[in-house]
Amino acid sequence: MGAVHAPEKPVIDPLRVFAEDVTSNKLIEMQGIDGHRKASDVAQSLAGELNLPTNSPWALRDERSARMLDDDLPLGQQIEQDARLTVIPRSHLG
Repeated sequence: MGAVHAPEKPVIDPLRVFAEDVTSNKLIEMQGIDGHRKASDVAQSLAGELNLPTNSPWALRDERSARMLDDDLPLGQQIEQDARLTVIPRSHLG
């Protein structure tokens, strides 16, 4: 018998999200985001909108589920509509 895999969540597209920087100094609303874009690509775009340095890598945390999003998966597969996201610096260890 093979392993049982959970079915993939459908991709929500387009998305509306609320995003803030890690210091909670600025909150923005973004509409019409392509839910098929990788979370890492959206993180970079949101960082630019928040006037954060775009020459550094950024990651997203979904505040509703209190978890980091997978950079390589579509954003619309990982969050709900109107999610509140925090844009945080992506750390590279080792």
